[in-house]
Amino acid sequence: MDYNDKPISKGLKTKLESLLQKKPILFIGYSLSDSDFQRIYFGVLDRIGNLKPKSFVVIPFPSKDSPYYGQRYLFRQRWEKRGVEFIDAKAGEFLKALDDALRGTKENKTKFVPTKIRTFQEVLKDYNKTLSENVGKVRIFGKPKEQELNKVFVELNIVEEYERPVTHRELKGMMESWIRERREIFTSHREEVEEKKKRTIKPDELLKSRTHAIITGAPGCGKTTILKYLTTKTIEENKNLPVFLELKNIRKSEFEKAGDLKELLFNKAVSNLIHLNKKEKEDLKEHFFNLLAEGGVSIFLDGLDEIKSADFFEDLCRAVKELLSSEYGNSNIIITTRPYALEVVFENMKEMEISPMNQEQIEEFLIHYYGDTPEIRRFREELKKRRYIKSLIQNPFLLSVITYLYFKEGEIIGERLELYRQIVAQLTTQLDREKGVKRFHILDPDGSIKKAFIEKLAFDKFFIDDVKKDVERLIFTDEDISKKAEDFCKKRVDLCRIHKITPDLLASDIKATPFLREIGTGTYAFSHLTIQEYLAASVFSKHEDIKKLFCRAFFDSTLVEMEILSMTMGLVKDPNELYKHLEQLPESLNFTNLRLRARGLAYVSDIDESHLKLLSERLIDFIKEKNPEETPYKDVVLRSFALSTGKCSGYLIKQITLLLRYKNREVRKRAAEALGKIGDTRAVEPLIEALGDDDWRVRERAAEALVKIGDAKAVDALIKALGDDDSWLRWSAAYALVKIGDTR
Repeated sequence: MDYNDKPISKGLKTKLESLLQKKPILFIGYSLSDSDFQRIYFGVLDRIGNLKPKSFVVIPFPSKDSPYYGQRYLFRQRWEKRGVEFIDAKAGEFLKALDDALRGTKENKTKFVPTKIRTFQEVLKDYNKTLSENVGKVRIFGKPKEQELNKVFVELNIVEEYERPVTHRELKGMMESWIRERREIFTSHREEVEEKKKRTIKPDELLKSRTHAIITGAPGCGKTTILKYLTTKTIEENKNLPVFLELKNIRKSEFEKAGDLKELLFNKAVSNLIHLNKKEKEDLKEHFFNLLAEGGVSIFLDGLDEIKSADFFEDLCRAVKELLSSEYGNSNIIITTRPYALEVVFENMKEMEISPMNQEQIEEFLIHYYGDTPEIRRFREELKKRRYIKSLIQNPFLLSVITYLYFKEGEIIGERLELYRQIVAQLTTQLDREKGVKRFHILDPDGSIKKAFIEKLAFDKFFIDDVKKDVERLIFTDEDISKKAEDFCKKRVDLCRIHKITPDLLASDIKATPFLREIGTGTYAFSHLTIQEYLAASVFSKHEDIKKLFCRAFFDSTLVEMEILSMTMGLVKDPNELYKHLEQLPESLNFTNLRLRARGLAYVSDIDESHLKLLSERLIDFIKEKNPEETPYKDVVLRSFALSTGKCSGYLIKQITLLLRYKNREVRKRAAEALGKIGDTRAVEPLIEALGDDDWRVRERAAEALVKIGDAKAVDALIKALGDDDSWLRWSAAYALVKIGDTR
């Protein structure tokens, strides 16, 4: 066989990869000695990593005095390093013995079957070694190779008490919390952990005592990385047996066959990890169940949210509850999920949340992943100067994207819509390495064809397709993608003819990008919801019936709580008509109009003041005349000021500064707080003036705002404030001086 023949080698690679991920493979004869075959086979092994079971080769081994001994010895040594076991036998003799054994005509024991029997401790050692290899590496955006977890891990803080969003009953018919809660992919929109004053712990503390916990957090905040870290620490401590399972890899049939969680864990995460003979498997299963009952197992389940749409989701949650309440509930169990999957309440499980990274963790992250180079040091200094980017870089994923773009573009991109545009541009031209695809089928060097198609996919799911459940807006089947590809090709006949695009090739290419992740067999979702929202908004902002669609979405209880409308407010070319249209839309019991305006400020950094006035006047009035019913939305409005950039933040500073002279002290106090939220140095002078306000509450808020801004221009005024009668103001002034770092 000519292994250099492309059709043969391609088919062989595919077949080998399929076999190696399903069953042990047996090589008989001398095929492994062929250098061309070795090249193909080694490539497959490197590709699938630790997913492979055992492989065997049947080949006679020459005696030491044979002229072929040295050559065969090196050959054997090379393959044993790849995990292949050798059976010293001639092919014909082995096949006859194997046939006799299978037919039952002879005892199964034969000299040709490997005679090495592992002790139970060796089985456990092999299990831990393989698991350590599986979880011991992490991938960072823009880096071609995985990195060693123990070399790059950054200890993030975990808030011990996750604060669930309020329910719709509590806020007059608002959306269910998982829909209403902003599913911002990069960073949580709630108050910073420091402001919550909740107790935080380090990941290691979760292993010091029995733990039943759910860890939540925004996409990209490091949930999976923390779970991998806890798994490796458990292996190192050698106290408990660690079990790590990515829930997205579970099939319904596997769950149903197992019947309960303990069987599923053993079948999917323990016995499936290494090759076991029948006796080893039986012994390991007995040991696993005994350990589970004794509390000697640490179970790590990653990505509960990734099976939220699976039809066995509720059954799996029930299985977790049953395990916890059974005799096997003494072991540790830690589950990670995004917030919107926490509709289910797990009794006796702590709900925790990963905190955004602080400044020290941000710098540690950059040094660990990129090195302490002069370029990284310059980048870190640039980040410190741009406070408006702080909320973005507190998330590991977005920090890695911003870092990648900094090296690529030579500057920091801080405006959100521009950042999303750049991310989309990157994703349309990148293969998702984890999917193992070598190349795109369609010649599309700038990614414009894939971008046009993925935009249609995102927009149609929200506004065109007939969906019966909200969750269906987020899910695509193979059939959905194929049908959309057919529609795309029908409407762009010339483009497809020139570039030789067929629906099958287009669907295949889009699934090979990092845009989509497979969440089940033939089922996909966008890897990050905000990217789906941005792509939909890109189409929405150019739609000929934009006002009609905007109105329809405004009254859709799901769409209005997503970021599509607020992004559209920043993307639309002529915002005047759209903002006037927004003025005509009514306010709801849960202040939909107010909150939509507030979220829109994050995306309108570069529009004229006349348009900003239309958008923000209602929000400024909120500071002046806050109704009791609006109290739950105070943080929403103040956070919206913090997320503003460019012309928008400048306009807001100018308008809010005027309120520092307002007669009502509550208005002055809220104005100082709002300026602190914006965090722009342009607010320093008016806040210094507010340190001399007649009311001590306003002075306190002004000092706290200066703490957040941390500008040296405030030093003299803060030193003067150290002599104020109010002790809290003195403390705030002292803290601000420490933060600024002035030696005076």
